[in-house]
Amino acid sequence: MAAFKDYTTICNSAPAEFLATVALKHNNRLAERNLGIIQYNLALLDEFFATYAEFFDWPRPKAGPIAFPGIKWSGDVERFCTDLVQAKGVLLLPSGCYDFGNRHFRLGFGRRNMPQGLEKLAEYIKEKF
Repeated sequence: MAAFKDYTTICNSAPAEFLATVALKHNNRLAERNLGIIQYNLALLDEFFATYAEFFDWPRPKAGPIAFPGIKWSGDVERFCTDLVQAKGVLLLPSGCYDFGNRHFRLGFGRRNMPQGLEKLAEYIKEKF
């Protein structure tokens, strides 16, 4: 089975190669679009973490669309992430997934639906705390 998997997945499919070529031809436009989303979301996160500074540490990322905020309360971040996804459908990865204790979580912010996710997170905080 492993050899068969290698045989069928070792190379990209022709449609994937074509789409990659199209994307590379428009790399400036794609990068502009994505950087705009990231910058907009980063401003939202700055505002959100300033509003909820009593609950979170906000080490603002220097580059890229991923942050690693910390929690300030005495609870376990894995429980927080599990409860948050069950209660509000917001997925954050606890720092235990990265062998980094239980006080931080991974937060990606390269998507357009960041405002809705932050709204749900704010609802959760208001309900739980």
